[in-house]
Amino acid sequence: MNAVAKSVAERGWFANPFAVSFAIPAPGLKATLLLLIIFLNAFALVYIKDVNRRLFMQDQNVMQASSTMNVNYGKLLLEEGTWATQARVQNVAEGQLNMEIPAAKDVVMVKL
Repeated sequence: MNAVAKSVAERGWFANPFAVSFAIPAPGLKATLLLLIIFLNAFALVYIKDVNRRLFMQDQNVMQASSTMNVNYGKLLLEEGTWATQARVQNVAEGQLNMEIPAAKDVVMVKL
């Protein structure tokens, strides 16, 4: 190695000034930290799976309620169609309102 290379290597001219380096003194501490990180990841995984399961159950309940509402809406539309039929309107007009269809001679045509 020449003198310039030794100087650069010793002074660290090309080293990253923002790099953070730290040393963990004991090998047992490294293993402990690694185990702690593994356990935290395991707990996070279990928590996320539980949240996902709960949200899926909530989504299924909402979808079921939506389906039930759509069925009820269809029934209401069918009932509305039944109440508005010409025969029903005529029966109510004759029965409850005492209305009757006029004879042909009583009908008057009005020109506008």
